[in-house]
Amino acid sequence: SKASIYIPYRQILSVDFQPNSGILTVLYLHRKKQADPLGLVKLGGVHQGSTVDVTTQWAESLMTHVYENSGVERHRRLKVLVNPHGGVRKGVSVFLKTVEPIFRAARCSLDVTYTTHRGHAFDIAKNLPLDYDAIITVSGDGLIHEVLNGFAQHEDPRKALSIPIAPIPTGSGNGLSLNLLGPERGFDVTEAALNAIKGEHMKVDVFSLTQSGKRTISFMSQALGLMADLDIGTENLRWMGDTRFMVGLLRGILKFKACPVQLSYKIAESDKVKMAEDLFKLQADRNSQGQTSITPVTSGGLPPLMNLPDDTEGWTTYDKPILYVYAGKGPYVGRDYMAFPVSQPDDGLIDVMVQPVSSRKEILSSLGGAAKGETYWQPSLHYVKAHAYRIKPLTPKGALAVDGEIFPFEEFQVEVHQKLATLLTPYGYYAVNFSPPRPNISTGGKNLSTYCALPYDSVCIHAGPSRVSFVDAISFVDAAVGQQPVVTTFNPTATPGIEIFFASFRLKLSSEKEREANIARNRALLEELELKQAVAGLGFTPSASKSAPKTKVQPVQPRKRVKKEVLEFEAPRRQSSRLKRTAIDPDESPSKRQKREAELELLRAQEAEERLEAEERARIASRPRRHDLELDVLLGEEEKEEVSPLIAILRDDIQDPYPRRVADPEAFTYDKDNKKEEAEVSELRERLQSLKIVSRAKVTQDRVYSAAYHPEISKDLVFFGDKHGQLGIWDARAIPDEVPDEDGGAETNENGEGGKYWRLQVHWPATSKSSISTIKMDPVYTSSYDCSVRCLSFETGISRQVCATEDGVLISSIDLNPTGNEMWLSDSSGGVTHLDLRASESKTRWYGLSEQKIGCISLNPTRPNFLLTASNNRSLKIWDTRKLTEIAVELSDAVPDSTGLEFGTETINKWLETGPGKTCLRAEWRHDKSVSSAYWDPRGRSIVSTSYDDKLRLWDISSERFTSTRPFSSSRPFGQLTHNCQTGKWLTILRAQWSPNPDVYPHFTIGNMNHSLDIFSCKGDLVARLVDKEKITAVQAVTCSHPNVVERAASGNASGRCVLWSIPSEC
Repeated sequence: SKASIYIPYRQILSVDFQPNSGILTVLYLHRKKQADPLGLVKLGGVHQGSTVDVTTQWAESLMTHVYENSGVERHRRLKVLVNPHGGVRKGVSVFLKTVEPIFRAARCSLDVTYTTHRGHAFDIAKNLPLDYDAIITVSGDGLIHEVLNGFAQHEDPRKALSIPIAPIPTGSGNGLSLNLLGPERGFDVTEAALNAIKGEHMKVDVFSLTQSGKRTISFMSQALGLMADLDIGTENLRWMGDTRFMVGLLRGILKFKACPVQLSYKIAESDKVKMAEDLFKLQADRNSQGQTSITPVTSGGLPPLMNLPDDTEGWTTYDKPILYVYAGKGPYVGRDYMAFPVSQPDDGLIDVMVQPVSSRKEILSSLGGAAKGETYWQPSLHYVKAHAYRIKPLTPKGALAVDGEIFPFEEFQVEVHQKLATLLTPYGYYAVNFSPPRPNISTGGKNLSTYCALPYDSVCIHAGPSRVSFVDAISFVDAAVGQQPVVTTFNPTATPGIEIFFASFRLKLSSEKEREANIARNRALLEELELKQAVAGLGFTPSASKSAPKTKVQPVQPRKRVKKEVLEFEAPRRQSSRLKRTAIDPDESPSKRQKREAELELLRAQEAEERLEAEERARIASRPRRHDLELDVLLGEEEKEEVSPLIAILRDDIQDPYPRRVADPEAFTYDKDNKKEEAEVSELRERLQSLKIVSRAKVTQDRVYSAAYHPEISKDLVFFGDKHGQLGIWDARAIPDEVPDEDGGAETNENGEGGKYWRLQVHWPATSKSSISTIKMDPVYTSSYDCSVRCLSFETGISRQVCATEDGVLISSIDLNPTGNEMWLSDSSGGVTHLDLRASESKTRWYGLSEQKIGCISLNPTRPNFLLTASNNRSLKIWDTRKLTEIAVELSDAVPDSTGLEFGTETINKWLETGPGKTCLRAEWRHDKSVSSAYWDPRGRSIVSTSYDDKLRLWDISSERFTSTRPFSSSRPFGQLTHNCQTGKWLTILRAQWSPNPDVYPHFTIGNMNHSLDIFSCKGDLVARLVDKEKITAVQAVTCSHPNVVERAASGNASGRCVLWSIPSEC
């Protein structure tokens, strides 16, 4: 029945019944479909019967079945190690968003550490108190390697190694997780979190690798030759995840370079059929025996080494030329490669695989079944189980990888320590499905198929006593009013307890349906009487009138995006104590009263603790993100599937760098030949007046604050920054994805969106505190009100923080020199900061150039030492930065440290009065109101400013003034234009933006309060006024132009809707 869902005991995290409030809460993990990951679900109901003791007994009995009867201790104490830089760098987000809520739901005690450097986990494990129930690593396999070697250096190594380890897979290969959870769930972090809570202890073998007198613990693999190259040789491809290993394997096969080593081993078994038969029999025995018992913990040091380097008795030397050597424990080394299919966790042996030099064709032919272990049956592959082995390099150059870590290519020896370490596993053995040999493989007459069993299928819970059913609240909501779903109950103690629980849902949801029906009837009645104001006053949304005329002006309608259902763990809410009060029995005895008050006090303490934990999580979540961020983190959970298309755009389609083009300072200067200048303006007007709207889309979620056009000619790639720190990347003319309509066909809508776009949450938190004030191109630099500047690289797909200001000083604008090596920032305190992106932070300089906010900064593109500032103190100023850098270090207002030097306003004013400083300020012009923006044109000679006095002012500064060492003789603008700049509170400030194209007559764009996009020449001539009253319904406050194609411009408004203007024939 759809009214019931069946929850395996293993997926139930906690059951809690509060007798005073009568609330029964069940937290469990559930997947809607077999292929879906587990999600956290909170199911609750209100007790309405009189037998409270029965419900209490039922809840406790269910918890006993869930934990103690399943051989699992409750509320494990977990030491969690999170590696922010492992694999594709998503460890922190995975832990905070997915794993931690599951641990909290199971009421685990957490001690969390975020690793900061290589070897950090080793140091922690070496000195770790041994009172934890498990060690959880949120990373790849490298962090486990560090933990085990830290335990080996512990004062009590044996006891330390008895603490079980459970991985949360956020690395590239995640080999251990694949072996514990199986290939289908090996990368599922929710399954891994459940394993950390409910997993049983499994003793496993580890290895001692001795090299140059140093002993290292290895738990997974040692690789030489091709197998080492595919691991350590693909470090630069970590962004590909585990696919990088297959890429490395194919690359190694193409090179086909021999591995110059001598291999010797103490053999235990070399018959492949015998090894496979032993494995299948062991699996069948385990399935019949059930769970394994926990081995008693013993103290002591590491086992002694049993094989001396010069021992030769019982050793065999492999005498063929070798392509690679691969030895290890655990079948899977990657999702696409089952290297050691007959490996067993605790047989006291190491599986050694040797591939002799043969042919590329033979090796490539085996790759098709590598994920199923079919390489094992390759005739040329030499596969043995050994007690120990040793390697002697024959040349000084080569590659050795141990558990994925780089080791010196020197002589070493490996031996096995049986059952020395402990892991947590759902099944008590490796979850691997290894098939019998192919028909053409000789088995000596043995039938192996009877022993081939899939271990993780055998533990799936179907019908019977291992199942408990609850009513799914979603099914009730979808049911018709008054419909009673069929309830299948499971009764560990007494049926009434469960029936009371379900009855509460029937009553509650039935009344909710009736309430919604009453609201609908009342709304319809009021609208029939045409009482629209009454409808609105009651909080109803009036239904649209069928006879209302349809307006022609329609804003662009966002495409319907299928949102994934996110099952969230609801934080505790503060509730009224008066409303929670229950009736007190007047005949209550003193003992019962004392018990009731104690329970109430305990409940209050628990609620207070949960509230504090929720507030702390919210506080952490609201902090700005200062670490490196991957694209999947920036896109968020709902758009993770869009990572690959975006990478294709950023890395493949626009992979070539586009240096910032600079114009000739004397270009388009006509002293007295007005006809030539008029001809240039006429040609520009002819090219721009034909621009029409060719694409529209709601690119960002909130108000557009800034924009930049990428120089790529083959695409219209526009970047928009919004009010809440979101960077919208719009491929404006890409073919949009088809969205099915209600009938299953492709949705068509003349007001629909054009192109494709991606929304990246580059700055955090997603509030108005993170508004993106500036965007600069290639790579993408963004400044934000979260007090940081970040850089998004097209090559790596990683967003990293460039710098951040202190004490909440907002960054209002940034600009870079033509080479992109130096950056200037303006801030809300009236200062500018100079950063050399090639140098350390100690070279940073801050100058207080104004008593009020500097809202805009612009660096002269042809003469980068001239800096233009626009301030709220109504002044536009031109500074010679060479003179600023001459200020003596002794005049700094801050002690020199690693963050650079500061020169306050008083220091700057004193400097301007000195001889060297008099030429620092080259020009100044006072406006009637605050100056909102001022920019140099691509030639570095024209300036346009915008101001709240509703004036656009223009300057043209000849080259002779720049060559002089004295202040400019005149700072007066040569012209001004009247332009409404009263944007108010809800619109982005209008800024006149020059076209960065140096090949055409200089011109700039600016939004118009009458919903048009205005284009003016550098002399103030109106070149074009782009308007479309049928499609434009709001002020186009933010504008930008294509750096290489004059007939392309873009604009954005306060709702995040953006427009591409171009020649329609180009579409």
